Amino acid sequence: YTGEPGGNEVIVTGTHSGLSTITGAQLVEAVFDMGDAFFGKDVPDEMKHIALPVTEYSKFLKEAAAAGLVVDVDLQGGEANASVARGYIKMVNGFMIHKTNHLPTAGLNDSDSDGLAQDNLAAAGGVTLGSHKLDGASGAKINVYDIDSRNLVGVAWQQQALGTAMFQEPKFEAKYFMEYQAELGVSSMVTGSQVLRPSCAGIFRWAAV
Repeated sequence: YTGEPGGNEVIVTGTHSGLSTITGAQLVEAVFDMGDAFFGKDVPDEMKHIALPVTEYSKFLKEAAAAGLVVDVDLQGGEANASVARGYIKMVNGFMIHKTNHLPTAGLNDSDSDGLAQDNLAAAGGVTLGSHKLDGASGAKINVYDIDSRNLVGVAWQQQALGTAMFQEPKFEAKYFMEYQAELGVSSMVTGSQVLRPSCAGIFRWAAV
């Protein structure tokens, strides 16, 4: 990524022992900090997203909304930005907010399972996409999806963070399958995704690692 700034990291304000001690107001502040980081790297303003665990997503409504930080009143009769009744928050500081059950929570993980790579992975920066790192102890390849997810609160991205290339156009053909005694339609395509602009992605942590 020659000449391209790296990813972004925002530490949630305050001293925390885990997700449970983070407040809704601190989450709102963290989103604005991420917005500032994106702006400083010329990340486009549109199509920005943040994914959070359900517990943190709910704090926007339980706490931030109660403090008047995320609820906008639309006098034209349009859709409100957040609704306690419907249990959703649409956007904070230009980021569309999503809840998910699929954020990594295991800390440092090592695909070769030799029990030695965690410190090596931490020293190497934690996450690599697009090339294999070598475990300094065993020489084994570390999976490209290994990630330093310690103290993780959520992730942020803009659509330019990833690029997808289509290697083969979608194709469709009919084949006769003996086991089914019938002719079935079969379609296939080949695509691949990779990091395009690291500066368009970021993570939130409740404490530095």
